[in-house]
Amino acid sequence: MKDLIKPGEKIPDSIKIIRTDKKFDGDIRIDTHGIPLTIDEIMWNIFLIGRNDDNNPRYPNGIRYFIKHIEICFRDGTPYPEPQ
Repeated sequence: MKDLIKPGEKIPDSIKIIRTDKKFDGDIRIDTHGIPLTIDEIMWNIFLIGRNDDNNPRYPNGIRYFIKHIEICFRDGTPYPEPQ
């Protein structure tokens, strides 16, 4: 399993990572305490979610899957739900 936070990186104190093992061993959820996010916190959420996808054995493309999904959403100007 790859690290969600790489050496030398520091996530904002407002973001809490909670290991759930819900969909796969090592799965997480990110808690932001219901507070609107700053751009820094949004970027960290994107990286954490993408890195978490990279650890998911059901996603053979890992973080590339996440990036492609975001590209399609921005291209079409709509936040599509994640395909199940």
